[in-house]
Amino acid sequence: MTSNKDLTSAEIERLRESARRIDDALHAKLDVSELTEWEGVIWQEMFARAMDRPGPNEEAFFEDMRRKGQGVGLDEHGNLVEALPEGGTRIIQRQGEIAQETDGFKRAFKEARGKVDPGTDLSS
Repeated sequence: MTSNKDLTSAEIERLRESARRIDDALHAKLDVSELTEWEGVIWQEMFARAMDRPGPNEEAFFEDMRRKGQGVGLDEHGNLVEALPEGGTRIIQRQGEIAQETDGFKRAFKEARGKVDPGTDLSS
């Protein structure tokens, strides 16, 4: 690996310019298509890492939703849950029940449209 002492001032300046361009693309100040292939690879890795975790605004938004008892989502087991104002969650629907209800909705919808006879297996 080359140390900083081995880089010329022009090479260091090019690296700084690439870092600025990548940062601009991450902040939507520069279109990603304008990056070089090398800059694009780095941008993609940095973008993926940034999308992997919520930002401070997202955390504040969802904390406010939980505090008000307005949050609904899936827990770590795939259950549909709602946040409670006093803290914690309440299961609205268990994971297996969600799939069964979805199949039921499909059946009812198709039967109502005359696309399937009652009793037809829709699991596939």
